[in-house]
Amino acid sequence: MDRYRDAMSRALFYANQARESGDVPVGAVVIDSLGRIVGKGWNTREAAHDPCGHAEINALREAGKTLKRWNLVGCTLVVTLEPCTMCAGAALASRVDRVVFGAWDPKAGAAGSLRDVLRDSRMNHSLEVIPGVLGVEATIQLKAFFQDKRETTAEPTGRGALASEPVVVPTFETIASWNHPDSLDSSDSVSDSGMEAKKSEEPTQKSATTLLPQMERASQPVSDRVKPENSGLAASKADAVSAGERTPAVSAPTRAKHAGTPADVRIVAGISLRSHAFQRAKH
Repeated sequence: MDRYRDAMSRALFYANQARESGDVPVGAVVIDSLGRIVGKGWNTREAAHDPCGHAEINALREAGKTLKRWNLVGCTLVVTLEPCTMCAGAALASRVDRVVFGAWDPKAGAAGSLRDVLRDSRMNHSLEVIPGVLGVEATIQLKAFFQDKRETTAEPTGRGALASEPVVVPTFETIASWNHPDSLDSSDSVSDSGMEAKKSEEPTQKSATTLLPQMERASQPVSDRVKPENSGLAASKADAVSAGERTPAVSAPTRAKHAGTPADVRIVAGISLRSHAFQRAKH
């Protein structure tokens, strides 16, 4: 482990380069079998607007250019923070012999914390993992960065600097263009825009008019909830019942005999059980 302390010290130095540019301070170096640094890198994701701009990726790329080959057999990747899944995959693809890192990353580490990609037996390449080299120093460096960032962005209200930014309210034309790409732009006349706005209000008013009678009927007793269009039919049925017109009773054997017949065509003594009652009520 002590043989990699010098290389880790260099990686910590390069991590400060990332801190100066506003990136999370992570640094990495690639050393060959003789201990010479053939590649270096630090986190440039924010500075370069590169989602893949991690320290390990940058160091491996520079090592490939230095050695003029992508296969880095015989080399060691030294990084201040446990590699993520992407960087662990890059280390496997580069065929380095080992990965040495300082601080553990319990949230995204792929060398034993969250998952262990580097030592997965299913991979077509296996490598050595040496954790904890100058781990205390690497942890202090990272914690100091995040502490300074919290103090810089904090306000007296505790909501952060972004909370004081003005809220931009979109115009009506902007909102209309989101849902209707071919809608009117700002160069069109005001009268046309007002007409479109009036049309958009009509469905809302109509729906409110339709809902009010429904709400009134819902508040009435169940016996009084009779729609106007069905009032005549309801009265006919009431008259039929008051006149003593009932559907003839059907015995249990007869019901069992015609159990498999549809309800509207079950004929008992020449009278349909349901159709007859419906026709009498209708007339």
